[in-house]
Amino acid sequence: MLVGVAAIVDPFEARLIPSDAVRIGLVVPVSGVLGLVGPCAINCAVLAAEEVNDRGGVLGRQVELVLVDGGRPGRVVAAEVAELVGSGTIEAVAGTHASDVRMDVVAAIGGRVPFVYAPPYEGGGHAPGVYFLGETP
Repeated sequence: MLVGVAAIVDPFEARLIPSDAVRIGLVVPVSGVLGLVGPCAINCAVLAAEEVNDRGGVLGRQVELVLVDGGRPGRVVAAEVAELVGSGTIEAVAGTHASDVRMDVVAAIGGRVPFVYAPPYEGGGHAPGVYFLGETP
């Protein structure tokens, strides 16, 4: 991988092509009502991954982002994320999406990998391995 370039990997390709990179499931809406925020969230994640990669990656491993459309129904998103986690394709999850999707993803991954949830939300969420960054009321 080129220095300064972060890869966004299709989930299907990520399952088929092994990588030494740290693969993070990026769950953002690219469809549905919140699809409008998807491009901005993707660009921010790519910028962050590029900065990490420019500084040597995570423990010497480059970061790759595996895009999951968080604009679909929560159960669909959660099933895809759970399969990616279960197969070892991704080692962490980060997302900006609706709270109903978050709740389904949290239940599906069951604390097996870290999950960073960035947007403001209604509060009250507590689960092992889940890190809430957004403001709460």
